[in-house]
Amino acid sequence: ASIPEGKRFLVIEPHHDDHTTDYGMGGLIAKLVDSGYEGWYIRASNDEKDGAHGYPHNDMINLRESEAAVRVFGMKGVHSLNWRNDYMDPTPLLELRAQIILLIRKHRPDVVLGHDPWAHYDRNPDHRKVARAAGEAAWMAGLVNVHPEHIEAGLKPHRVPHVYYTQRHDYGRGYVPNVAIQIALAQVRRAEAAYHAHKNVRS
Repeated sequence: ASIPEGKRFLVIEPHHDDHTTDYGMGGLIAKLVDSGYEGWYIRASNDEKDGAHGYPHNDMINLRESEAAVRVFGMKGVHSLNWRNDYMDPTPLLELRAQIILLIRKHRPDVVLGHDPWAHYDRNPDHRKVARAAGEAAWMAGLVNVHPEHIEAGLKPHRVPHVYYTQRHDYGRGYVPNVAIQIALAQVRRAEAAYHAHKNVRS
């Protein structure tokens, strides 16, 4: 399949490196940027548990590395929501979803990328929580009666026309993609370079 025409995309993930891992969409991100898209990364957690430097330092290091990775792709920047890493089950879904709706209305993306809200067998609670919030937000951002305070602030409803989801595929549980997009070797290499920008999590 070819990528749709558009100007802007959002990648909505729980962690600083989810867009570059084996279940990420690094090649597609590079292809969208090369096709003229403006991209932004939404990092929902603070990644405090990724790394060996203690919670506050891990948070700061991982944010810097996330910003470095999106620069490798040619994306514009990172929005960090800073919910606690691996502690998102008690996070109010409605608050997380409202933040994502606001950012969708702010950036008005033609494409949203993220984890599949209906995926099975993902043991990571952050993946499950953010996937559900993002999936609901991508639909609800287009409804005029949802968060009217956004409209009062000048952010109009926005229906996301194209959504691409992925999921972990390390369990052999029958995950079958329903779309394939060809990417160039140079785009794969850029995704690999972005992956290696995340040094702290592998320290």
